[in-house]
Amino acid sequence: MNDLHKRLIDYVVTAWDFDIYGNKQNYSLTFFEWVNEEWKEMNLDLMVSVSSINFHPNIEQKEADLLISHINGKNELPLALILLKRSKLIHDERSKFVSIITACEIGVKEFYSKKIPELGLLLDEMTSPPVVKLLGSLFKKYFEETFPKELRSKLEKMIGIRNSIVHRSAIKPTHTELLSCYVVVLKTLNFLNKKSDNGFYNEYYDEEVSFEPIESTGQLQINGSDKLNKAVEEGKIIYGFDINSEYIIND
Repeated sequence: MNDLHKRLIDYVVTAWDFDIYGNKQNYSLTFFEWVNEEWKEMNLDLMVSVSSINFHPNIEQKEADLLISHINGKNELPLALILLKRSKLIHDERSKFVSIITACEIGVKEFYSKKIPELGLLLDEMTSPPVVKLLGSLFKKYFEETFPKELRSKLEKMIGIRNSIVHRSAIKPTHTELLSCYVVVLKTLNFLNKKSDNGFYNEYYDEEVSFEPIESTGQLQINGSDKLNKAVEEGKIIYGFDINSEYIIND
């Protein structure tokens, strides 16, 4: 029973993006500090930024059948996708960034292990496989299809940031870099899931979403592709966001 419960939780978090997330808005607090024998009013601003995005699906029979199949052990969640979705629970920015890239490396290993077992055995011995190269000419050679060049370029940049974080303790990713890293890896794994035909490809993960601050309110405006906007209007998906927050004291 405990194993069934775990499989259920893993599935709804990983495949359906159901998890605990906050939708806090920017706001200001006022507090006082004792300075030079008097209370001085200070402003404490809570700055909020998005670190990842969720696409909660409208649960229909197809989604329910996939869940039941997973609970019964007939289809396994990709480990890389589990790790990516679980990375949203990590609060430390450096650890979260490294975890996201690790999920991508494991995803590439999983993909090659299933498609080309002999190559997968070699990759399993590597802690950090050459992901960018594996998604370049080698991918084209084996699968007669080109991995999206723009996505591979963005991934190379994110891996470079990860390497800097690992080797230089002073390096810390920005909130924008965290969001970009999550989206790039999500799209990478989604492309591999589609190619694997493992049942976990999500057509909405390929769509573009951007966030722009509304100066008058301090809130974020969501700009989605036409396909996403239509899906939201028709009730097929609901947006959800994971956020980072930091306090800034203004004198």
